[in-house]
Amino acid sequence: LIYLPGKDVQGSDSTVVQNNQLVWVDRSGQETPVEIKPDTYQSLQLSPDGRQVTLMIGQFVNGLDIWTYDFKRGNLSRRTFDGNAGIPIWSPDGSHLAYATLPQFNGLAWVRADGAGQPEPLLAAPRLLLPSSFTPDGSQLIYNEGITGPADLYTLSMKGQHTEKSLLKTEYDERQGVLSPDGRWLAYVSNETGQNEIFVRPFPGVQDGKWQVSTDGGLDPHWRSDGKELFYLQGEDPITMMAVPIDTTNGFEAGTPKELFRGNYSHATLNIYPYDVTADGQRFLM
Repeated sequence: LIYLPGKDVQGSDSTVVQNNQLVWVDRSGQETPVEIKPDTYQSLQLSPDGRQVTLMIGQFVNGLDIWTYDFKRGNLSRRTFDGNAGIPIWSPDGSHLAYATLPQFNGLAWVRADGAGQPEPLLAAPRLLLPSSFTPDGSQLIYNEGITGPADLYTLSMKGQHTEKSLLKTEYDERQGVLSPDGRWLAYVSNETGQNEIFVRPFPGVQDGKWQVSTDGGLDPHWRSDGKELFYLQGEDPITMMAVPIDTTNGFEAGTPKELFRGNYSHATLNIYPYDVTADGQRFLM
């Protein structure tokens, strides 16, 4: 294979989002840069096996696309090519990347993670749609709908006609729904207290209980792979990484949130996922 090195396909415009450096951060806050050049990274998620990360790269003003980066090979590969894709998440088996379609984020689609084939539309709606989690068996995709009014959580069947179903709908916002590794507990963000906080409910019976996990604001929940710890971000400038011990031996019980580290990392927002955590909960990609 012969090729001519040149300018990045996605360009270098940084008028909206500044270039970011990807870094590994351990629980004490010690940073290790990833061997990838800075770019306009806005959303990321580690692959189920931890060997790759999917990234949203680009600008809203000149197009956003989804890429994957292989940590061992140091290879960055483009997975969408129309400038209309964002907020990628992996399917549980690592075979596909689900994402929101631009320019209004009013659709969901997915594409094979190995680059083969063409993107497949999943759902279109008149409001914003943002994917956040799959069920462990990959049969359902959880997403939130809405940004200008109350946001609600829905599920989408990944088989047959891709039927959507309301999961959690109240007068408040419910966003960023993320299932525990065993699929029994749904962590999400709600503003029912007057500010964004992390809550947990049973799944799929979301009306059977509710627990507030964060105590002073929170966004972007992530589970450790054994379900015994829940992470979330708090504040901005600097961002604080929080960790909460979880015990589900007899129902659900959350411990006291603990600060792990602070730093000048990309802000957590209601619609962008700026970090992920390794399966053992020891390192954070930010």
